[in-house]
Amino acid sequence: MKSPTRNGSLWVLLVLLTGSIGGAARAAGAAGSPGLPEHGQARATEGVAALPPSEPWFPQAPPLPPPPGEVSRVATVEELFAAVATVKPGGTVLIAEGHYWLPRCLRIRTDGVTLRGESGNRAKVILDGARSQDGELVALHACAGVTLADLTLQHVPHNGLKINSDSGVQRVTLYNCILRNIWQRAVKGVKVPLDRLESLRPRDCRIQYCLFYNDRPKRFEDDPADTPESFNGNYVGGD
Repeated sequence: MKSPTRNGSLWVLLVLLTGSIGGAARAAGAAGSPGLPEHGQARATEGVAALPPSEPWFPQAPPLPPPPGEVSRVATVEELFAAVATVKPGGTVLIAEGHYWLPRCLRIRTDGVTLRGESGNRAKVILDGARSQDGELVALHACAGVTLADLTLQHVPHNGLKINSDSGVQRVTLYNCILRNIWQRAVKGVKVPLDRLESLRPRDCRIQYCLFYNDRPKRFEDDPADTPESFNGNYVGGD
């Protein structure tokens, strides 16, 4: 476990628990390929999140002020997708405490939107990708000034938060969130063409008071894209 690092007012906490990287994880994934379970078995039955890691030295996020602009309150998956699809620029979607099994990727396309847990308790507002048809949980398209706060994003085969940089996404804030058991990248920025790098690359993005952790090694059934020949444990990083 690594202690937090500070860059100005930015705190980023990265926690990798036993088995999340290294030879043990690779061995666990590669051993016994003929007996690998079917894809989707673990994802469909993944249990409700246990309490996240907690240490006295973890920095505590100051509560956010009351949301400005138009506010929508949601308490079901259907209400969540409808609110995100219709929210006006500068609006806020407040999510009630609960466990939300997302059936597909939640896509935000509106400037200045805030998506946040209403109670401020990030461990009690869970967006779960274990039953999703997609490999990404939340994606941003052609928008600026979007904030995700006071949430848990978990059980995602590929990307927890995908920033579609090639569409001009800018000024993204991830505040007081938990990103748990995401098997490629917790936060993914799409590669932009070199000839448009200066105009498209994300600017002024911030990650504050967030906890990234895996509480077990990746399993074969976590990602439908894996095959017995290609699966080799955790995807930690790469080009």
